[in-house]
Amino acid sequence: MQPGRLFQRKRGGVYYALYYDRAGRRRRASTKCCDRRAAAQVLGRLERAAQGAADPATDAPAHCLDEALNHLIAIAHASAPVGTVKMHLQRGGHLSRVLGTRDVNSLDVESVLAFINQRLDEGAARETVRKELSTLRRALKLAHGRRLLVGEPTACIPEFRARYQPRLRYLTVDELQRLLNVLKCHRQLWVALAVFTGGRESEIDHLRWEDIDWRKRLVLLRGTKTAGSFRSVPLVRALADALVPWRAKAPSSGPIAGEWLNVRRDLVRACDRARVPRVSPNDLRRTYASWLKQEGVDSFVVAQLLGHSSSRMVEMVYGKIDAATMARAAAKLPGGAWGKGGADGVHPDAVPALHAQLVVEPVAQNRVITVLGPGIEPGTRGFSIRAPKGVTIETGDVFPRARKVVGQ
Repeated sequence: MQPGRLFQRKRGGVYYALYYDRAGRRRRASTKCCDRRAAAQVLGRLERAAQGAADPATDAPAHCLDEALNHLIAIAHASAPVGTVKMHLQRGGHLSRVLGTRDVNSLDVESVLAFINQRLDEGAARETVRKELSTLRRALKLAHGRRLLVGEPTACIPEFRARYQPRLRYLTVDELQRLLNVLKCHRQLWVALAVFTGGRESEIDHLRWEDIDWRKRLVLLRGTKTAGSFRSVPLVRALADALVPWRAKAPSSGPIAGEWLNVRRDLVRACDRARVPRVSPNDLRRTYASWLKQEGVDSFVVAQLLGHSSSRMVEMVYGKIDAATMARAAAKLPGGAWGKGGADGVHPDAVPALHAQLVVEPVAQNRVITVLGPGIEPGTRGFSIRAPKGVTIETGDVFPRARKVVGQ
């Protein structure tokens, strides 16, 4: 049976539904709607009526949003990475709190707008609300696939945009040392693992002693978020020095640092004690990428170390360049280096020789500037140069007839 479709006789007009009945005969009817989403719901009701099916919106028992969210979590548990499941649980919790008892077929734009306004009034960031709406959209699509929802699954979700602003925070070497000084020993180990491997929070939590290959000097990160998350990164000397004391008294297998509950809260408090700007676990990952970029490592290499398939996230989010790196890059320009004295109080003798080539000599009085006459291309009408006082501009001898004086 062919699916129905919508069409308009003129742009901006009423949508008409084209569908088929049980015998395969084509039917056409006006939806009396100028909005495509509303027209799609009418088309669904017309198709069910033509097929002799009951309308779930009126005949079936109510299916609340909590049921759709629970189904989404069950599907995610079976096929999605742990991080995705955790994300759906967090985002779905607010949806359940505000809209959980609503029937999925009674959701409309007004109710979702009320949810958006409530979340914004509660202090949620626009990007957070956007992700919650993404979870709602996914749950409604699954409900539509189970025939719990009538019509277009995303018809009730209004357009909501949030401009994503990547964080810029990463640790300097001095800030890292000050942060480590205020942490307990096992928390110092967790931070060192995050900074010197670039691992995600869950990857550091589940890092085990058997994941470290001391002979090849590699650390295996058993990530699950993307296809490239399961990867090996080099074991750097600083991290090896931090691990050696723990290796002597640790068992041959088992977690190295273990799961750090409330890591964000504890890191904020530690940063306040150390008097450094606050950081999150993802900022430690950004520190790893930023240090590599500041040493001139290619973005694609950094992306592979982070477990990304392309360098896009490195360039947008993780690889931050400091002022010193930019200055070193600019110094590679011809005449870009300041020499030993630096930029402050530079002696005139330290100015690069290129500067002398850029100094424009003053025009001598009564100097004649010769300009070639028109060549193959026609002369440009309306283009003229105002001559300095005491200077005569005349055409060259290519075409003697074109000789003329512009004036003083």
